Amino acid sequence: MNKTELIEQVREKSGLTKAQSTEAVTAVFSSIIDSLGKKEPVKIIGFGTFKVHHRNERMSRNPKTGEK
Repeated sequence: MNKTELIEQVREKSGLTKAQSTEAVTAVFSSIIDSLGKKEPVKIIGFGTFKVHHRNERMSRNPKTGEK
């Protein structure tokens, strides 16, 4: 499911207009992004937890040339 499909599902289930559904979904995503930007985890009971996780750098190779 992509954002457009999610907006359509919200519209169907809530009875909101498409514009209102778009605004609601955008507001939720924006709030999650803002919290993660502050390094605060977002916990939604019954759905999941979002948190920023940093990984160490690693060397990769070009699969065609084998170059690092």
